[in-house]
Amino acid sequence: MLNFPFSLYSNGYTPDIDQFRYRYSAGVSLHIPIYEGGRSDKKIIVAQSMLKQTQLGYETLSNRYLKDIRQSMNDVKSNQSSLLNAQTQVDEAKEAQKLAQSRYKNGTGTNLELTNAGTNVQRASLALLQYDFQLCLAKLELARLAGIVYW
Repeated sequence: MLNFPFSLYSNGYTPDIDQFRYRYSAGVSLHIPIYEGGRSDKKIIVAQSMLKQTQLGYETLSNRYLKDIRQSMNDVKSNQSSLLNAQTQVDEAKEAQKLAQSRYKNGTGTNLELTNAGTNVQRASLALLQYDFQLCLAKLELARLAGIVYW
């Protein structure tokens, strides 16, 4: 049996005490402020300041979003131009390596020149790969900002 801290019914009234009757209660409350001390005016001022804060937050978020998009676009453009320059450096390093090999075969070049030319080709190729990787990262950031699902 459930035991409530209050009862929903009570014993009846005399002479029929054993008959249970439900309890009812009702109330009405009226609140009329006489003096609020400018509370409503202060609530209006607080609400206006919260609205202003929300608007400024929205503008800040919008400006940050546009800044991030511009930055990503600039990163893509600069990495594309750096990629072209790195490709030119790789081509020139390969040509220099061919010349060093030719000079070495003809006896006018040294082994050190040949090794340096090979190292320069590897460095230029590494720079090309790094710029390609940075371009991929910039494009991924741009896709993330655009809301494109890329995974």
